[in-house]
Amino acid sequence: IVQPDIQQTYQELMDDVKEGRYDKVISYLRNNPQKPEAYDLMQEVWWEAIYGKASHARGRELTATDRYRLRKKNRPPPTIFDGDATYHLLKESSRRILLEEFERNPYSNRRERCRI
Repeated sequence: IVQPDIQQTYQELMDDVKEGRYDKVISYLRNNPQKPEAYDLMQEVWWEAIYGKASHARGRELTATDRYRLRKKNRPPPTIFDGDATYHLLKESSRRILLEEFERNPYSNRRERCRI
């Protein structure tokens, strides 16, 4: 469940993105810390603003490659991102724990894997 104030902020920022005020949205997200439960929504706004700004500057729709390069170049700011990157659908911290467990016991049984 998304809190009403988070939803309202999200909606206002998305309205700004749709109206082409990309720099305002990007500046807001860089300078105003958000609650951790708002990170996913604010990252969605971040990417919409980054993609919209680039698309507007280039005068065309972005390709998948364009979006990939923008994601690599414009990481979300710490105000909307905890720095725990996701790789293959796992957070970096979870992935590290799994790797440590696998190094400790590469042939774990089903019950041990469920415990992890």
